Amino acid sequence: MVDKLRKFFSGSGGGGDTTSSTDATGQSRNSSGLSADDWVWDRADEYPHDHYTEAIEEVKKLKREQNHTEAESLLLWCIDFVEAEAEWEQNQPYGSAVIAPAYYRHLAIIYRKDDRYRDEVEILNRYIDACESIGTTPKDRMKERLNRAQELAPSQTQGETGSNLTGSNSNPQQREIQNLEEADIKRILQGMDDYDFEYFVADLWEKQGWNCNVSQASMDAGIDVTATKSSPYAQKKLIQAKRYGPNTTVGGPDIQQYASLKHQQPDADSVVVVTSNRFTNSAEERARDLNVKLVDGDSLEQLVHKLDAYDTVREYAPHVTEKTDVKTDPDTTSASSVSTETEIQTGTQQSTNAETITPDQSPEWLQSLEQSRPWHRLFPKGLGIWFIGVLAAGMLDSTGIGILAGLADVIGFTIVLPLMVLLPVMWYLDMRYVRSKTDWKPNAFAYLAGGLVVPYIAIPLYYYRRYKTLGI
Repeated sequence: MVDKLRKFFSGSGGGGDTTSSTDATGQSRNSSGLSADDWVWDRADEYPHDHYTEAIEEVKKLKREQNHTEAESLLLWCIDFVEAEAEWEQNQPYGSAVIAPAYYRHLAIIYRKDDRYRDEVEILNRYIDACESIGTTPKDRMKERLNRAQELAPSQTQGETGSNLTGSNSNPQQREIQNLEEADIKRILQGMDDYDFEYFVADLWEKQGWNCNVSQASMDAGIDVTATKSSPYAQKKLIQAKRYGPNTTVGGPDIQQYASLKHQQPDADSVVVVTSNRFTNSAEERARDLNVKLVDGDSLEQLVHKLDAYDTVREYAPHVTEKTDVKTDPDTTSASSVSTETEIQTGTQQSTNAETITPDQSPEWLQSLEQSRPWHRLFPKGLGIWFIGVLAAGMLDSTGIGILAGLADVIGFTIVLPLMVLLPVMWYLDMRYVRSKTDWKPNAFAYLAGGLVVPYIAIPLYYYRRYKTLGI
């Protein structure tokens, strides 16, 4: 790795005195007579960029081309520049210094992609040291990434260091699934790091011809990715990326909040919300009303297949391991059961958001039926129609007029009785849907019995719990 901080100024002989003073105009100057605006890093001419912030597009281009050697060199130059500038600013009385984490994170991603975990640990430790040296607090997500890298580092073959590591085949417990076409892509995405998911989404949109910029967490005001395109006409999308596990959904209030992002940038054409899981029904309705585009986990998985973006998946979630457990029934010679479990690992432990879910053993037609309609909306509507039908039939029958009494019988047989059968079925199907999408497992028998005996308690209680868990 390159040396720590660069402390040089142009024309100062490389290691000049950095003592500051203030001139008659109030501008801070060092002992060489340089103001902050005059300061130029002595290695700035190594790349054709006036400042490290101008190098990010080249970094992204090199990563897309899989040119990790050049990308690493450029990122190390950027990091040196970041630290040199931060030290200079720290020595000035007019402001405080910052350490931009994006360059360390880009390099850490490259190191993990190349299975260079020790180098990843080193660059992340360097970020933390740089922050502490100027008195700022490192980002929590960078510290979390460091913890995962430290877990991975000991798994490398003894005696291998730095770029000589071969990585992926050195530990059978971290063997990649080579055929991602057959893997559970959505679950892999749910196990990603939140920051990595933002960059993953940006890369997917770039594969579709967009030019994407991932915002800094402290400066994005809720915008994760800004995507622009000039052909066939100028377009700009604001993308919010939500990496969620299988038990967390994006709700209606979230969509309301994200829709307001468009007001921050009037030239934006649309807002897109991308999640690795799913949206609630209220979120989908709110999105239609507010013209917010939604991309859920299933659509994201289809996009990966469509774009043949399996290398991109490996880049941001490379530690996908395959575990096969073969069990043979001792009482038979021909029967055996083979269970294959795809695990998403970041380090030596599985992601907390990718817990094992017991597969639904119900018939496929029943699983499809519970997903086919918004039963939680149809049930109260049906209940209202049933109640009106009962009242109407009772009033008509009480008149004693033959034709009206006959009409009451028609209402009873065509509306009231069928709904008495269909309403419990609708409610049950919605409870199955809730059980498949959340941690809450409503007891169908208890609620249906309660709906029969004390419907004015059981039904409102169910919908309150449903609203708090999944939305309406």
